Amino acid sequence: STRITHLPMEPRSSRAHMSPSDRVSQLGLPNEFPPFFTPQLEQYRRSIAEGADAPDEFAVGFMLAAAATAAGADMSACVQPGWYIRSNVFIAVVGYKGSGKSTLAEKCFAPLVHREEELRDAIARPAAAYAADGCDLDEDDEDEDEGDDEYDDGYSDDDEDDEDVDADDVYEDTVDSLGRSVPEHPDPCVVVNDTTGPALLQLLEHNRRQLLVNADEMTALFANNAGGTTRQMWCELYDGRRRRRERASTKCKSSTLAAPYANVIGSVQPALLTMFYNKKGDDGLLDRFLLVGDGVMREAGWPRDADDPVLNTAWSTAMSRLLRIEEYASDAIGGQIESRFTPAALAVCKGLLDRLNNLAVVLDVPYSQRGIVKKLIQHSVKLALLHRGLRWAAGEFGDRGPLGDVDEEDAI
Repeated sequence: STRITHLPMEPRSSRAHMSPSDRVSQLGLPNEFPPFFTPQLEQYRRSIAEGADAPDEFAVGFMLAAAATAAGADMSACVQPGWYIRSNVFIAVVGYKGSGKSTLAEKCFAPLVHREEELRDAIARPAAAYAADGCDLDEDDEDEDEGDDEYDDGYSDDDEDDEDVDADDVYEDTVDSLGRSVPEHPDPCVVVNDTTGPALLQLLEHNRRQLLVNADEMTALFANNAGGTTRQMWCELYDGRRRRRERASTKCKSSTLAAPYANVIGSVQPALLTMFYNKKGDDGLLDRFLLVGDGVMREAGWPRDADDPVLNTAWSTAMSRLLRIEEYASDAIGGQIESRFTPAALAVCKGLLDRLNNLAVVLDVPYSQRGIVKKLIQHSVKLALLHRGLRWAAGEFGDRGPLGDVDEEDAI
């Protein structure tokens, strides 16, 4: 790509009256999300968007969140030595009420909900078999419970609310940070709709492979900043950083999340986008989100009858394969899959970096905000890995073939 300094520059006054879309087109960057999915999954995307009377890009957002969750924590890629990424995404769907978001979420996340039910059944079956043999599951704990009555009575559910717990007070297996009993083996969770910071960290402890936070109203996650610790938590979860909780106020043992894997998607009304900013300024939280939608209110239309059982099956099958990729991919080693970026894929990403730097100049982005370019590159390499995973899930490399390396087609 040619550096912006080598491009013929128009007078500043004429560029000042250009729309951002026109400025972007000067550099050959797309104004819309390009075709991303395999042909059959792309047809599925169009069918569910038409069936929900929703913008096409909304369907893209929900499908990306579902696929990234299904791919899980065990699929990673080495962009270059020392730089490893996974395919988790944070997505904010910017739109008004009644724009079909709930219908899209229901269709796209159905395989994830089914997987959650399978995991719960797998836990329930051994317990049922144990009880059928005449064993009382609670018999061994009876003596211990007798001594706990007085302690438990001091912490009724009405005394304190989980919302008031410090965002870093992670629950342990047997008691929470208020000393109340919690199940030793909580039910598996793949999709959660309503959660607090402490509860989310507890879920991640017990659901290390995949977890999706599907928030109906995204701003509710950041309304209570808890002194900034909640926002810091979200930033760290996106980056997959090791997180250790240690608080003098908690009654629990310490806990460590070595490499948390969380995906987030939610709706946000255009007027509420400012909620993504901290009162003290920009802390980088918004940079970690892919923003889907243009915030334009469209006239309501009658949903088309575009439901196609064949396309629904194609999506369910691809998701089912992604949910088990570490079992089915022939290049998995010890339940882990590590792909690598080919030289051609790296060349594509480096070309994108040049164009984004040029775009920052054309749009007169303040120097203090130009770190967004690196975040956009981080989004791009994550999406390249996810694209590779979707090609594998669609059977392009065989039912039990290898995931292989991220190539030029994935990076584009």
